[in-house]
Amino acid sequence: MIPIRRAQRQDMGALAHLVTQLGYPSDRDQIRRRINSLAPGQSAVLVATSGDNIVGFVHIAIKVNIQVEPSADVRGLIVDERERGSGVGRALMQAAEDWAIQHRCANVYVSTNVLRLGARSFYRQLGYEPVKESLVFSKRLPAERSGSNPHRR
Repeated sequence: MIPIRRAQRQDMGALAHLVTQLGYPSDRDQIRRRINSLAPGQSAVLVATSGDNIVGFVHIAIKVNIQVEPSADVRGLIVDERERGSGVGRALMQAAEDWAIQHRCANVYVSTNVLRLGARSFYRQLGYEPVKESLVFSKRLPAERSGSNPHRR
């Protein structure tokens, strides 16, 4: 059995290392700031350990929108490249599903880059089925904008 627990303050460096492994260079302070910005009770960062080492994590969050009932969204799943294929990812996903059930979510959604063929296969093995394809658009915003926002009061 792979031990899984909530992320703790001393885990930030290990989490930064894992995020960087996946191609998103981050440091301990960035990870700490991001985790501190999560809405309490609406998400969890769960880590898998081997001895004193963190070998993976999953970030799960409640997804609420007006179109459908609340569901859970896997925002990130990363397993150390040396531990892939050892059951860590499967254990983390089971923990995420358990968290979603405890939070009364009817579904768990996970998305992955179309180039990550191994991830696509992994999720299918766990019983996840593709439900749609979409494009993700992004726009870099300035730190501050001049002018007023009519929606702010």
